Amino acid sequence: GGFYTEIKMITHTMKLGMVAMGLLVLFIIGLLRLTIVQILTAVISTKRGAFCSNVLKVTNLIDCVIIATGWVVVILVVVEILGMKSFNGLWDDYSDDVAKADRSTLEEVYTKWTYKFFEDMIGVNSISEDLITLTSVYTVLLLSRFLIATMGHPRLAIIMKPLIQGASDMVHLLVLFMLILTAYVLTGHILMGRRMEELATFKAAFSYCLKIVFQRQ
Repeated sequence: GGFYTEIKMITHTMKLGMVAMGLLVLFIIGLLRLTIVQILTAVISTKRGAFCSNVLKVTNLIDCVIIATGWVVVILVVVEILGMKSFNGLWDDYSDDVAKADRSTLEEVYTKWTYKFFEDMIGVNSISEDLITLTSVYTVLLLSRFLIATMGHPRLAIIMKPLIQGASDMVHLLVLFMLILTAYVLTGHILMGRRMEELATFKAAFSYCLKIVFQRQ
């Protein structure tokens, strides 16, 4: 019983501060502006009969992906905030029930609320994990767009020109690296999957082998 009365649910009971809310509002305003500009550009290009050529530009494609991903991130953030508020309400109800319960009904109260917490928060936890992954991808997209934008600057283009010239070799190296890494992942999962928790699943084995590569173990 002490576990449930003394535990601190830091992740879902936290509340967004003014700075975080301000940054979220600024992000939504910037994303809305970018969306309007992209729509107006598409409308103008359609009137000129150059819609396909305009859309198929690499910069415009990346902009569209950034806009779509950004709105998905906003939706997931809003859903997560609503889930946090729902959890805070449940936590208050749980605290009231525990305070009112006596020794004979305490175990029943713990069991009931454990299932209720699990059922209510399983979706929010899944969204939180997806949001972390999507935010990482979104950061890479923004960085890619920034690097493409530097092509118009004579000094900043020094970063992109070697990448473009060596892109073909880098792709071939990446394909070879993935083949070798996949072979190690499958071998580790098949031979040691039942003995080591780190290799129990293909996803876990892939992460573990990637960790070995990056840490040079």
